[in-house]
Amino acid sequence: MYARVENGVVVEVVELSGDPAQLFTAEIAATWHLASEEVEQGWLWNGVEYSVPIGPEPPEPSYEEQRQAEILARHPVPQQLEALTEAAENPSRPDKLNALLADIQDIKVRYPKPEQA
Repeated sequence: MYARVENGVVVEVVELSGDPAQLFTAEIAATWHLASEEVEQGWLWNGVEYSVPIGPEPPEPSYEEQRQAEILARHPVPQQLEALTEAAENPSRPDKLNALLADIQDIKVRYPKPEQA
């Protein structure tokens, strides 16, 4: 496998039928480097070895994403549906729904909505 590199970034990875020096002009051949099968387009080449590019850190999850993740961790959707259905079919048994709503309120307190400027 060979990787074609431009400005230190892999732009193409292919199996060549021979040595790049014999297949291309010297200028083009200089852009091709032996690569392992794991190397992918977008990887970095420092002239010696390849590396996976390190992107920017992902943004912190919003308060909504944090709330949703916590609610789903505590109460998966089937459990939420069960609480709603049970309360709708038998209003004298709201225990599961009340527990769900109490947990949601607790989660909202833990992940408050940001104050608007």
